[in-house]
Amino acid sequence: RDAQESRGLGDVYKRQESKSTINTVSVNQHKGKGKILAIDKKAQKIKLAHGPIKSLNWGAMKMFFAVENKDLVDEVKVGDTVNFSFIKSNDGRFIIVDMN
Repeated sequence: RDAQESRGLGDVYKRQESKSTINTVSVNQHKGKGKILAIDKKAQKIKLAHGPIKSLNWGAMKMFFAVENKDLVDEVKVGDTVNFSFIKSNDGRFIIVDMN
């Protein structure tokens, strides 16, 4: 496996669904591109100014996303432009599962 693939939680979630801390409505991943505006390492959240997310009929906006994988938070900095994949949990959180 390459380093980029092993960073994301998407395939880990699919293999270990019953063990995962992510409780999702489905395994549907949504994709977007955005600029990192803020990083809260303690809360494991990233604020992005992202473009439209077609799969959810969202326009461009600024919002916080949870990040379950601490390594993803450590690999980026404010000002970076990233492509990201995320899921929606049962409790309504949007959780980034991959970012590059």
